[in-house]
Amino acid sequence: VEARKIFDQNRTSLDISTWNMMITAYVQRGLMFEAHQVFDQMPVRDLVSWNTLFMGLKKNRDPETILRFFLEMRRSGLNPDELTLPAIIDAVSRSA
Repeated sequence: VEARKIFDQNRTSLDISTWNMMITAYVQRGLMFEAHQVFDQMPVRDLVSWNTLFMGLKKNRDPETILRFFLEMRRSGLNPDELTLPAIIDAVSRSA
């Protein structure tokens, strides 16, 4: 809670690594709603941002959302890497 307060107070001066660390902290604790909030507020997203979100969605067995976000990532111009595709495939195959 305190970390989020400091984060919110300084958000305009934060670099992408700090944003990604906040998403990671929420994902590791299973707080996907909060992870989504931070992700949605990011001014710029990189592959680490997307992959972190995908890992959380995979853990929470949310294949529809992970596919929707994957398509959004592709539309943004980013290509998947060796972490992205296994997370997507695993999430979708578990739902079948």
